[in-house]
Amino acid sequence: MSGIGKTTLEKFTFDTMQHMYNVLCFVEGIQKKDSALSIICKVLNQLNFESKPRSLEEVQAMMKEVLMSKKFMMVLDDVKDKSQINDVVPTNILCFNKAYSYRDGDELSKELIEVGKEIVRSCNGLSLSLKVLGSFFGGQKKLKCWERALQKLRRGRPLDGDEIDSEYKLWTVLKISFDAMKVEEKNICASLISLPNELENLSSFEELYLNRCSSLINLPNELANLSYLKKLDLRYCSSSISLPNELKNLSSLTILDLSGCSSLKSLPNELINLSSLEELDLNGYSSLTCLPNELVNLFSLTRLNLRGCSSLTSLSNELANLASLARLNLSGFSSLTSLPNEFTNLSSLEGLDLNICSSLIRLPNELKNLSSLTILVLRDCGCSSLTSLPNELAKLSSLTSLDLSDCSSLTSLPNELVNLSFLTRLHLSGCSSLTSLPNELANLSSLTILDLSGCSSLTSLPNELANLFF
Repeated sequence: MSGIGKTTLEKFTFDTMQHMYNVLCFVEGIQKKDSALSIICKVLNQLNFESKPRSLEEVQAMMKEVLMSKKFMMVLDDVKDKSQINDVVPTNILCFNKAYSYRDGDELSKELIEVGKEIVRSCNGLSLSLKVLGSFFGGQKKLKCWERALQKLRRGRPLDGDEIDSEYKLWTVLKISFDAMKVEEKNICASLISLPNELENLSSFEELYLNRCSSLINLPNELANLSYLKKLDLRYCSSSISLPNELKNLSSLTILDLSGCSSLKSLPNELINLSSLEELDLNGYSSLTCLPNELVNLFSLTRLNLRGCSSLTSLSNELANLASLARLNLSGFSSLTSLPNEFTNLSSLEGLDLNICSSLIRLPNELKNLSSLTILVLRDCGCSSLTSLPNELAKLSSLTSLDLSDCSSLTSLPNELVNLSFLTRLHLSGCSSLTSLPNELANLSSLTILDLSGCSSLTSLPNELANLFF
């Protein structure tokens, strides 16, 4: 967004810190159309570089020559495309040069520079890892030490160092996407027992991923000081992890993922103070026996996932007060026999998943009041006790997808389904007791998918269905 003072702040910071650097450059007004060649030429022009480069490779080589052995600060203002930075700043040299060289001012040998390049590449562009490695290598110029560290980094093993100083604990402080990690690196997370209290110093953190840290026992109270944290991912932290009450102070938190935390004993009542929380994922939280009533005070909550919470015995009527709730997943709620009538007050609800709710006997007639509902799922061997659908279901005027797959006790469909004018998908596969389809089904003009596979009791189809193909 333009006009909010970003450039002014940049210049103020630039002027304040310029005494700390040997080389300074501030390039303003970079346009999306500007090539890396033109941007670097602007940089070199500010640095009074007289040679006229003819290619990107040549100008990048000049940049390295100018900056390689100097402490510098470069500001590229209003960059539109990340690739412009990648091509202008030769990170394979500069990042590691910044991390190590300026600690003692010595030049690196050719061999160390080559190993350094490999180490930077192995860090996959994570700047925090470069900072930690720079501290680790400070003053250490033995080639074997660097090579050994590189091999350990590639294998995902902890680096040698002062175990008391958390600065050296590379793998306990880096935010690394689990999906991109190697098997050896995943095993490191599996052995993580606790987080350093110093985590609170990372005040600008917005996302913290600790998924599959299966040995993690507790979270430090200091976590509450991460005032900008928006996402906390604790998926499959399967040990007896407990949540600190101080979690309530994460005022910016919008996503809390506790799926697969099978040993988590309870949710702190203080969760209600997470006023910005939009998504709460409790998928697979098998030890959860009840939801705190205070949960209804999460007024910003749009998604609640209770899939696989097999120990839950009932749902609080108060959940109907979650006015912003758009998605509710209750699949695998095996003890659920009916939905509270009050649930029809969820006026913003767009998706309701009741997959594998094997004890569900009936749907409330008041379901018709869910005016925003577009997706209703009652599938996958669930709802075996459900023999009929309420006629009022046809009043779900916004419904686009209805999944009744494997509702093996369902014997008929209400003729009123024809009123679902926006319905595009109707899944009836595995409805083995369904003996006939209403002729009116042919009037579902928006229908694009009709799945009847496994409807073994169907002996014929209405001739009118042919109208759906034209």
